[in-house]
Amino acid sequence: MTVTTNALGIASGSMTFPTAGPVSLTATVTAAGTTCTCTNVAAPVTVTTNALGIASGSMTFPTAGPVSLTATVTAAGTTCTCTNVVSLPVPITVGVGGPAVSLQALPSCWQGHWEHAPATPSHGQPYPFTATLKAQLTPAAAGVTVNFLVAGQPVGSAVTDASGIAILTTDLNLLQVQSGAFTATATVGGTPLQSTGTLLPCRPL
Repeated sequence: MTVTTNALGIASGSMTFPTAGPVSLTATVTAAGTTCTCTNVAAPVTVTTNALGIASGSMTFPTAGPVSLTATVTAAGTTCTCTNVVSLPVPITVGVGGPAVSLQALPSCWQGHWEHAPATPSHGQPYPFTATLKAQLTPAAAGVTVNFLVAGQPVGSAVTDASGIAILTTDLNLLQVQSGAFTATATVGGTPLQSTGTLLPCRPL
């Protein structure tokens, strides 16, 4: 049986047992891309079979990779200890599931601040323009780091808020503002995301 976790790391599936009653499932997870074996990483789950002898439940795994499930059946309405009712391990694969995540660079703008002394960053080059760069993560997720690049050069990063929006205010030079565009990048669940947006004057020149 193969199942895939959703965005919350929950994998759901069904198994058929010959009798009704509580069922205890345990799992051993091997992290994807590694050779280590992680044990006792998923707490046992107890579910009850229906009239057809089918028990369904869900387990949460902290990482993707092969999983071995074992089911133990206890006969309903009895005090006996049942023997030979433990299933053989069932291998499943825990993958990354849930809705697709996307990153969108939102229209952003820059403005000059010639009336003030040019900002001088640590590398000593004057940056006479200030830009506000924005990007949005969908579905919204807070705490994701978004990196911003202008003319291929990293200019800073910001963290998404509860609405999935990251906003960075940074100084730019003339060549950067003349590019007219910026790029936002992020990594969510091991998947790299990238989007390009417009970078125009905040007010018409």
